[in-house]
Amino acid sequence: MTRHPVHTPACAARLPARSRRSFILISPAVLLLLTSILAVPATVTAENAAADSRLLRFPALSKDSIAFVNGGDIWIAPRAGGPARQLTSDPGLEWFPRFSPDGKWIAFIGQYDGNRDVYLIPSEGGVPKRLTWWIDTGSPSERQGPNNLVLGWTPDGKRVLFRSRHLSWEDRAGRLFTVSMEGGFPEQVGVPEGGFATFSPDGKKLFYNRIFRDFRTWKRYRGGMTQNLWIYDLSANKLEMITENDNTSRDPMWIGDTLYFNSDRDRTFNLFSSDTSGKNVKKLTQFTDYDVRWASAGPGGIVFENGGYVYLYDIASGKNAKVSIQVPSERRAVRAEFKKVNDLIEDGSLSPEGKRVAFVARGDLFSVPAEKGNTRILAASSNSHERLPAWSPDGKWIAYVSDQTGEDEIWRVPQDGKGPQERLTTNGLPALRPSVVARQQEDRLRRQGPQGLHSGRGQQEGPAGRPGQVRRGDQLQLVP
Repeated sequence: MTRHPVHTPACAARLPARSRRSFILISPAVLLLLTSILAVPATVTAENAAADSRLLRFPALSKDSIAFVNGGDIWIAPRAGGPARQLTSDPGLEWFPRFSPDGKWIAFIGQYDGNRDVYLIPSEGGVPKRLTWWIDTGSPSERQGPNNLVLGWTPDGKRVLFRSRHLSWEDRAGRLFTVSMEGGFPEQVGVPEGGFATFSPDGKKLFYNRIFRDFRTWKRYRGGMTQNLWIYDLSANKLEMITENDNTSRDPMWIGDTLYFNSDRDRTFNLFSSDTSGKNVKKLTQFTDYDVRWASAGPGGIVFENGGYVYLYDIASGKNAKVSIQVPSERRAVRAEFKKVNDLIEDGSLSPEGKRVAFVARGDLFSVPAEKGNTRILAASSNSHERLPAWSPDGKWIAYVSDQTGEDEIWRVPQDGKGPQERLTTNGLPALRPSVVARQQEDRLRRQGPQGLHSGRGQQEGPAGRPGQVRRGDQLQLVP
């Protein structure tokens, strides 16, 4: 859960022993020569700038605004849509904005001081105020979610409701707390553990998930961690089960006398409602392509994410619509820039004569000399991932796997970089962890220069002696 994941070099572990020894000898050349790659610049037009932005996550709703996360920062846009305004810009992540009941404040999770803690910022913008001061309990994986997570507010708008692993007995568990917007010690809510939660309008009950697995990517899960919804009476110490089935119900919301939640009981997550006893269940949205995610209630409506866009469900009309939002970000990630890639090597293959090595770094294919010569960028594209290079026995070609068509396919390119890339397969590769090995003595992937391609069962050529389609059944020596 960081903006800039750290890549560790893995090519040495994947190469045979002979190749590893050669790699160690030429690694200084790699460090000197494999120093930069120019990213493919995006075409910027007025039409693109005005298009609706995507990847808008964790939305929250106030009377007149929608807050959301884009690029790890919090933005705010008019409820009716339009250009967004940036509220946070710290290099760390800012997540899960939640408006106070009066809409004047936004509570969120930030990393300003290193840990993921609860912060408060005016909805008009300003200096974030830190509310919690707990030490992070390790660095959980992304599917575990953050250690601290803002869920909402108490109905009187004086305290922020959040989930934390601070006092939990293991990583999957978390407890619910509230903290005053003035600061001070957090107070635990009267349940032993919980996930997403919200208070009843009078603040006397808690509508919540007892199980937290919202960041896991499981689809249509029906196992022992299936999430159901419960109501806990804080004063009577009484627990009532609201949903009871083998599907997932999450994102609890309580508006007036109606409960709202998100469920995949029809295979795709959609919004549902029921009365406060869990009866009279109604399906409110009808999405089939993408799940409804991260639903959050506000005055007169519910906002949620679907397919990367923000949608608003209007309670009065019972209709939902996409909110047209434009994020005027500088989009640094799509700007052409130089990158050092010598520490980002993923795969490698030694040429038959040992004079050059084919490397993959940041998804692009390079050819690097052992001693003298130039570094060649043989395949560089910002929209595809090249991997697993392998030299032909005659040293003229380099085969590799690329997903530039949308499926993993085998391609080849002249090792001198003076010819185009050629696609050798057309029906995708088996779902294996392949290592394409082009060594004549191992009798695996044989080539006869540009004249043909040999597979485990024989040779199949296209017109004019060029390599044709290779059937999946031919098994191009994909070695686990």
